Amino acid sequence: MNEEHVMNLVNDHEGTEEWQCPVCKRAFLIEWMPWKKVVVVEGDATAFHQIGKGGQRLSGLEVTYDG
Repeated sequence: MNEEHVMNLVNDHEGTEEWQCPVCKRAFLIEWMPWKKVVVVEGDATAFHQIGKGGQRLSGLEVTYDG
């Protein structure tokens, strides 16, 4: 079983969020509309990374956009 890491929101750049894992330093940028994710630092790509925001936790994320 892969190790589980929890990402932290470290910055919000006018609609683009910067997330980082404190364990392996994986970092990525997320734009929600339209959906886009850019990995900045690979970190441990085998770990199961989760993000949480506003009391909700996302994991195994698959996003579709019908716009």
